[in-house]
Amino acid sequence: MRTLAFAAAVATTVVCGATAVGVGVGVSARAGQAPSAQGRAAYSRVCADCHGADAKGSLGPALVPFAQSDRDLLAVVRAGGSQMFALSARDITDAEVLDVAHYLRTLSGAQRAGPAARDARAVPLADATAARPELISPGPVPALTDVTDAMLANPNPADWLSWRRTLDGWGYSPLDQITAANVGSLQLAWSWALEPGASQTTPLVHDGIMYLASPGNVVDALDARDGQLLWEYRRPMDERRRLSAQTRSLAI
Repeated sequence: MRTLAFAAAVATTVVCGATAVGVGVGVSARAGQAPSAQGRAAYSRVCADCHGADAKGSLGPALVPFAQSDRDLLAVVRAGGSQMFALSARDITDAEVLDVAHYLRTLSGAQRAGPAARDARAVPLADATAARPELISPGPVPALTDVTDAMLANPNPADWLSWRRTLDGWGYSPLDQITAANVGSLQLAWSWALEPGASQTTPLVHDGIMYLASPGNVVDALDARDGQLLWEYRRPMDERRRLSAQTRSLAI
């Protein structure tokens, strides 16, 4: 991944792609208005200030293209994300959340929810959470070089191997693609959803792979160029405890 993209891309998706436990989904149809119109109204009232009027991002990350299930969206709305407070039914009802999901799919050009959303209005979230595998690996993982003591003491400029990068704790990168002259033109390159809960992590980068610890004892390895998932490890535990389980950072 290019350094410029890395600097522009360390962002947290706070509305899509997370799972919580114990949230039920209920829907009450409202006559006289199409779901996309209802969703547009609810989105404008509750979501647009952070995610942009067109859902392409503002203070919060972009929500389109949107490929999450109704259930997943409702879960993170109710549980909150790393930078998003939880919303109650007084803020936005369950039915309005599902209308927002429909509206976001309309913006994304989708005609219907994917298979994961097929039974979202009837399936308890706890069932879906329990079914999530311990290890996900969509494709081959690139070979990595070993990390030595010498590398930790003097990291490659493109690597970020520890919490503050170097043992002196400066948190300084020698990369020079971003300057005072071009910083104003930086744009979001990609974003990644963290699990709901408090987050105190720092992404680590080695050989172009970003390692990210999410709340709930979940670790993701991403291609730092485009944010594509290489693998995810979810520590087995009582799912009722996952929201309170924290990982401050990682070590290589």
